[in-house]
Amino acid sequence: MSRSVPCGPQLTLTVFLGLGSGGCAQPPSPAEPVEAAAADPSHPLDPLTAGELERAVEILSVAGRLGPEARFALIDLAEPSKQQVREDLESGAPFRRSARAMVYDWATHVASEAVVALTSGDVTSWSDHEDDEPPVRRLVISRLNEVVKADPDWQRAVRGLGVRDLSRVNVLANVDEDTRLEIVDGERFATGVAFMMDERMESMGIPVFARVNLTRGDVVEVDTRDAPWRASDRRAEDRGREALRPLDIQQPLGVSFSIDGSEVRWQNWRFRYGVHPRRGLELFDVTYADDGEDRPVLYRASVSETLTPYGDPRWTVWYPIDEGDYGFGTHGIRSAVPGADAPPNAVFRPAVLHDHEGQPYAVPRAVTFYERDGGVLWRHAEESRRSRELVVSFLSAIDNYDYVFNWIFRQDASLRVEVQLTGIINAGNTDIDRDTTVFRAETRRYRTLVAPRITGPNHQHFFSYRLDLDVDGPGGNSVLEVDVDADPVGPANPDGHWYAMRERVLPTELAARRPLRAAASRTWRVVNGTRSNTLGQPTGFSLMPGGNAFPAAAPGSPSRAKLGFVDWHLWVTPFEPAEMHAGGDYLQPGVRGGGLPAWTAADRPVADADVVLWYTLGITHQVRPEDHPLMPVHTAGFSLVPFGFFTANPALDVGGP
Repeated sequence: MSRSVPCGPQLTLTVFLGLGSGGCAQPPSPAEPVEAAAADPSHPLDPLTAGELERAVEILSVAGRLGPEARFALIDLAEPSKQQVREDLESGAPFRRSARAMVYDWATHVASEAVVALTSGDVTSWSDHEDDEPPVRRLVISRLNEVVKADPDWQRAVRGLGVRDLSRVNVLANVDEDTRLEIVDGERFATGVAFMMDERMESMGIPVFARVNLTRGDVVEVDTRDAPWRASDRRAEDRGREALRPLDIQQPLGVSFSIDGSEVRWQNWRFRYGVHPRRGLELFDVTYADDGEDRPVLYRASVSETLTPYGDPRWTVWYPIDEGDYGFGTHGIRSAVPGADAPPNAVFRPAVLHDHEGQPYAVPRAVTFYERDGGVLWRHAEESRRSRELVVSFLSAIDNYDYVFNWIFRQDASLRVEVQLTGIINAGNTDIDRDTTVFRAETRRYRTLVAPRITGPNHQHFFSYRLDLDVDGPGGNSVLEVDVDADPVGPANPDGHWYAMRERVLPTELAARRPLRAAASRTWRVVNGTRSNTLGQPTGFSLMPGGNAFPAAAPGSPSRAKLGFVDWHLWVTPFEPAEMHAGGDYLQPGVRGGGLPAWTAADRPVADADVVLWYTLGITHQVRPEDHPLMPVHTAGFSLVPFGFFTANPALDVGGP
């Protein structure tokens, strides 16, 4: 994914090389300064800088904790308490920053977690895991790419098939879901399967396999299968559609937002952003200015985990965990393509991540900001207002699937959260050329014929969004479940027309595990019991679901036993800095029920507290012929909308044309 190429003086901060790049690492254009990604933190929750990443690795190395075969699954900020964040912001002194590292030593097969104090240089904690399997699959993938790509026999075999640029190739492990690595005489082995990261499905898999001794770090055997395959030019088919006339998107006076370090200001919104190696884009310290006061809305928000269970028996039991096992940041991050991923008025910012040896590198155009037309904001009779939106966007490609994550700020103080899915389906082979009645009967629609001899399997995508809503501050928040409640037909409701909105407080964690209920138009609202608007109503923000899905796999099935967050659309927990990932931090084979199911078993109170909402967004994908060979974007999401946060429409002050 990245590499440091010695071109003159050796640089500490390397630059991410995009697909198809070659030669020496080139810095981004002047509009995308790498220095911005390497700057000192401006907020206690900012992601680790390049210097802090290097410092964390140095501390562990000096302490004698890193052997020559030690590799990093993750180095990130050790989440501080909210009290510490407040104290650091108020004191004016340097922030008290610590780094957390997830380390695996391939020579000893020991997985460890460390916390280091970056200022003092102390290793404040170190714990070894009892399980000797790599804690996340990303470690296996990184080890395979490290070993296989350096092997001359493998290089010769792949280049013999027309692959000239090895940065286009990713080596994955041929290991079933939740299966432990092969062990021979105490050493771990895996077969590396090579894929072209930027190809369409027909030419994505390269018929070259490498058996690897992961413990020793060498290739045991290279096997070139007899299959017709050549690298393509990677271009989508041009069907000769008539070109559209130019659409000019201009802001001749410049953009209406400002970016200072990690802080963004636009209209009445103020927020900070960062890119996490596992979770990808995060927002934090989100406030809305109201009559001169910056009122807190969100303390921190991100995707906390994902699950993609497949429903086709031909695919065995397969359920990739794209965030936790791979990483939307370290594994999947992609630089935006100007003019395609973003309009001409977009502003880009880089991010700093680390490789599996702990070395930092910069990714240009990692986060995209742009304003766009938002349609009608409000209108009545002959008076109308046009809205503007600020989009904050992040791209991640987990092998064949591409994800676009958008956080959309609106002038009415609402926030739209979107995920867009595109890329390439996981296609399977068949001897069928045409979709017949016999084909449909035999497959029971487990899969769809998308092209002659190619099928697409049914599958689902689940995203767990972690939403730490601090409405008007972290204390005194409660979650209301709001349902439409129809009055029974009777003397008080003779025509059956009357219905009310039933609100009930979710008191504890177990009681707050809730499903969607479309028939009741169910929503959830976080209210602050210590603050009210001028009408006497508690200030609040509502979570408004959009389209969603229930898991099709049976309760207790391997995917749901592994990642139980999919069992409910809403979970509520009290804030705890260590609880960041809905499926838990570690995903070794055999681990079951980590994360939300384990934490909420304590049934902690969540009324009148500092609450965190975890929203499960589901998508069922019955593959269409139109999804092949490249999928059109599918969009899903939800909204966070003020409810009683103001006493009137907050967008009444938006000027007219």
